[in-house]
Amino acid sequence: MADLMKLVLCSAVASSLCGLYGCGSGNATTNSPTTTSSATVSTTTTTSSTTSPTGPSSVSAFDPLIRHIGRTKKPTNADYMLIDWSSTQMTVRFWGTSLVADLASPESSYIIAEVDGVHSEKMTVKHSSTKKSYTLAKDLAPGEHVATLWKVDESQNWDDADSALRFYGFSSPDGGIFVSPPELKVRKLDVWGASMTAGYCADGPPGKDKQIYSNYNATWARQLALMLDAEHMTEAMSGVGILHGVDGPNAVFSKFMESSLVTQSKDWDWSNWKPDAVLIFLGTNDNNRKSGAFHKAFAQLLQRAVEIYTPLGVKPQIIHITEPEVCQDTQQDIDAFNALHGEDGFKAFEVCFSEEAWKKLMSDKDTQYEGCDHHPNLAGGLMLANDVLPRVQEIMGWQSSVEIV
Repeated sequence: MADLMKLVLCSAVASSLCGLYGCGSGNATTNSPTTTSSATVSTTTTTSSTTSPTGPSSVSAFDPLIRHIGRTKKPTNADYMLIDWSSTQMTVRFWGTSLVADLASPESSYIIAEVDGVHSEKMTVKHSSTKKSYTLAKDLAPGEHVATLWKVDESQNWDDADSALRFYGFSSPDGGIFVSPPELKVRKLDVWGASMTAGYCADGPPGKDKQIYSNYNATWARQLALMLDAEHMTEAMSGVGILHGVDGPNAVFSKFMESSLVTQSKDWDWSNWKPDAVLIFLGTNDNNRKSGAFHKAFAQLLQRAVEIYTPLGVKPQIIHITEPEVCQDTQQDIDAFNALHGEDGFKAFEVCFSEEAWKKLMSDKDTQYEGCDHHPNLAGGLMLANDVLPRVQEIMGWQSSVEIV
């Protein structure tokens, strides 16, 4: 792999080497919480600068000192931001020794704090509409730190905006201050998918099936973005299909893909995120992939990407990444799309997980790659990401990558 850069990442990277949620220097640890959250991070990371800048000690949800990636919504006359899609992230840079987030969740939600590259254990934002403070980091060395708050579980109730996680803002209680957030990376991805993309069952032991086991940061999508050194946002829902999902004809991705929250409202402003590629992992939940209706629905989904991005002046590569059996049914749709758009700059690609990788994931004997319900855990997410990495690099012309060790 040309120009390979090695980067030791933590938590959502290699459970066999670092444990599922944390690694880094010998001084990086995860600790018990001091508030209602279930984990905090303590680290000795410092910066070379000895001069403290000036800035506020707290920032509200919509403050420009917070960098948001992912879909969010501001209710009318509210002082909080609604967050519903897994993978949504809020990043700040601050000088201080601690970091607190103010959150509420009418339905319990799950978050992870990433501070100076060290991931916390998964925290529970307990079922309550009342704002509470959650300690994300404490006992940090004086100096500059970068922290990201990740929402790692799916929407608890489709079409119910009132159930979304509420984010009010950050504070650094020990005299800390907030400064400008880090710049975005150059490469950008948008990922559309179902349960294996949303992180369903990623933390669960084989055989169990509960929402508590969701963890987006263990998914193939998160791992592939890390390997490609790309920023990414994800819209994924367990059980959805292209024409007909697990729970029926309403469980169709296209019905929800236009919304800021997991509803059927068409209120998302696509100009907020202009990706280099749209990765689509859909079709696994459709049991009628040979029907004309399915092929028509898939063609419409691909065409919708063209309609979305043409007015924005961008032409992302459209990459359908899926299991081997689905590939056999959808290659013809990719070919038809390319025949239709051969002259306008839009192009689609079919990328299949290998038979070997898919058999490892679905094995009843060897469950090292499996969370619950035959869904990938962190090891499985890494395996799937590595499986398609060379092909995605080839399509994108991104030859340098980050090795996850």
